Amino acid sequence: MEKYGSGNIPTPDELRLLERLLSGETLRGAAKAAGLSLSSASRLLSQARERAGDPLFKRSGNRLLPTPRMRALSERLLPLLESLSGFYEEDRFDPGSLSGSFRILVTDNGFLGYVAPVIPELKRKAPGLTLDIIPLRRSGSWMIESGRADLGICAFPDNRKSLRWIVLSEFSYCLVLRKDHPVYRKWLREGELSLSDLSPYVQFMNRRFASGGQDEACGYERGPGTNRVYSPYFAGAPFAILESCPSAVQWATTKAGERAGRLSDEIGMIPAADFTDYGNARSRTKLVWSARDDSNPANQWVRSLIAAAAKRNFGSGGTSDPGPAGKEF
Repeated sequence: MEKYGSGNIPTPDELRLLERLLSGETLRGAAKAAGLSLSSASRLLSQARERAGDPLFKRSGNRLLPTPRMRALSERLLPLLESLSGFYEEDRFDPGSLSGSFRILVTDNGFLGYVAPVIPELKRKAPGLTLDIIPLRRSGSWMIESGRADLGICAFPDNRKSLRWIVLSEFSYCLVLRKDHPVYRKWLREGELSLSDLSPYVQFMNRRFASGGQDEACGYERGPGTNRVYSPYFAGAPFAILESCPSAVQWATTKAGERAGRLSDEIGMIPAADFTDYGNARSRTKLVWSARDDSNPANQWVRSLIAAAAKRNFGSGGTSDPGPAGKEF
């Protein structure tokens, strides 16, 4: 059987079908969402299985669940969807013709990590398009569904059929604090810590990511006590730690911790994995949009810029994932 490779690139229709199936659609639903007849979708799925040498999806009840081979292939194949779509429709879509506002829901850290890197290319190719950055909030799913935002960048979207998403990157957590902090010195001496070591100190947190009794995938809030300051700003906390709150600490992504360390030699970071009772120290960042905007050329183009930048900067990105049910961002 043929394998996916440089000389055997799947078609955009094939990629769209696989993307819908990875997002939890039935074959009939995936066909409808991709603008295909059921017979065409069945033929494309058979073609994909033959090329991959694997069933790709196995039936479980009324759902098709991806095989390990499909999940591995998705990391290389699905990013092609955006680039190939742009290639085939290049004669019909000109970014230079775009105008108005494009709205992205994102945290300040997410803006620095995923949006800022694409601004030069976006403004060069679409100078008439205004980028509107909206603070990420719990109503984010509704804002995308209702058309009040075009994209969202977050860690835990819910499993709504009206939303589509890809994984931009996987990341780990760390504790940001001053290198002269007692907790940092203890970590250097002993090599590991407990969350109880943080109890005496102010922890900067974001209420949107507070656990609230739920088992959320996001790990920004950890540790006992109520000595907390809730703030919507992740990127600003290291400045507060440097300038006015030297005993405070902050949970952040490792990338954000590295960025904070570049601010000053006085800032250090401790991997969350070095806290014996932290729990899961890894999560994923996802790019989310409305199913209604799947074929919107402007939305496709901006998504492709962000996914490509995530691939360059984080070494991953572009994998489709249905995510946990019942979560909001």
